[in-house]
Amino acid sequence: SGSEGPIFYPMNENKKSTKKWNGQPVVVYHPKMGDKFVSSKSPKIFDKQKVGLTFNSKHDDAKLRTEVWLDELRTGQVDERVLTAVKNQEPMEVSTGLEMNVAEKKGVHNGVEYKLRGFGYEPDHLAILPDQVGAYSVAMGGGLFANEAKAVSYDTHRDRKELKDVRPADFGDPFNRKFP
Repeated sequence: SGSEGPIFYPMNENKKSTKKWNGQPVVVYHPKMGDKFVSSKSPKIFDKQKVGLTFNSKHDDAKLRTEVWLDELRTGQVDERVLTAVKNQEPMEVSTGLEMNVAEKKGVHNGVEYKLRGFGYEPDHLAILPDQVGAYSVAMGGGLFANEAKAVSYDTHRDRKELKDVRPADFGDPFNRKFP
């Protein structure tokens, strides 16, 4: 689901955007200036919300996956809850920030109604949501530590994978102190 309501994210479009997810900022919450959502790619947002970057994005098992590399010190400065969750490998909600074209196209995919179809994705950021629920929620199999979460029954709606945003996973050691 996007900010415009339910949007169908076709698998072929997810595949096309895979490499574009490499090097995207990881921020805590979607960046806003006043009431308006803005790009994460500005010094003000970097100073206030950036905690890491995405790398090694790939498309497999009908999912778009990416590694999230976090700066431990910076993550703790921006939001201690995120740092604690990551250190404890606790699943945490995320949401993608991207620009895309949309076409009006109503339909139902795996029981979910949508009014728009997205295409031509241009990723901007991955937002960590410490106290919010992402469109492709942890309960549906998304979020940080999605691979680990799947093993403990968070992947209850696997069939909705094509309708939802990026599924960050394949974490390993999430801290990388190379990024200021």
